[in-house]
Amino acid sequence: CVKVHGLTARDCMDKPAWDAIWPDVREMIDKSVLLGHNVGFDARVLVETCKHYELPIPPLEIQCSRLLAKRVWPSLDGHGLANVAKHLRLEFQHHDALE
Repeated sequence: CVKVHGLTARDCMDKPAWDAIWPDVREMIDKSVLLGHNVGFDARVLVETCKHYELPIPPLEIQCSRLLAKRVWPSLDGHGLANVAKHLRLEFQHHDALE
């Protein structure tokens, strides 16, 4: 994972565990729509992490911007995030959490 997003063990060493921050995260996402590009992976990580810590998982509404892009721009040459961003003239850094 370090090669993908650049976070190292040192970056996470003194940070709280998921069960410590989950109440704040849950409050933030409560009654919200979670939107991500190819969001299936992220949704699985969220659910499986909560299961690991034996935390209740609230009902979630999750939408995938990749699937939406396929419906809106069917003629694009691929619907990956880079292609959609290029089509929308957006610049971003892949796998940067702050992006």
